[in-house]
Amino acid sequence: VVMGLCRVLVYAAAGFAAVSSPDPALFWGALALLAYLIGLTYVAKQENLGEVGNLWPLAFLAWPFLFAFPALAAGVVPALLYLGLALWVGFALSFVFRRDERRSVPRTVISLIAGISLLDALLIAWAGAPGLAFLAIACFGITMGGQQWIKGT
Repeated sequence: VVMGLCRVLVYAAAGFAAVSSPDPALFWGALALLAYLIGLTYVAKQENLGEVGNLWPLAFLAWPFLFAFPALAAGVVPALLYLGLALWVGFALSFVFRRDERRSVPRTVISLIAGISLLDALLIAWAGAPGLAFLAIACFGITMGGQQWIKGT
């Protein structure tokens, strides 16, 4: 929660740096990110256990999708980013639920960390700046590529 609140404050600071009264959507988006980070942190805390114990905290990962559901009708780029994020989160979680030697909580954590940039991209595109969303997508690629040198777990 603390890590997520730090990210929420980054959103708020950026919003207030741009305008004196940010749109309430900024704060709802920040809450969506907070929920995502709570779900991610829960998975990360399971890393040494080799599997996820309780499943209910993973429901926090669903909040960004519930919040951003209207983005599906906001244009092609937000809709594609929504679907891309959904596929990525599903892909990431698949490593937790495997029943064989390919089960990997660390890989899930690394993938969900990179997914933060995809969530940022979705929110940016939905706010009407699809060009800037591509910068966030680039950050996703940098995060995944950087995992080879700087491990996320």
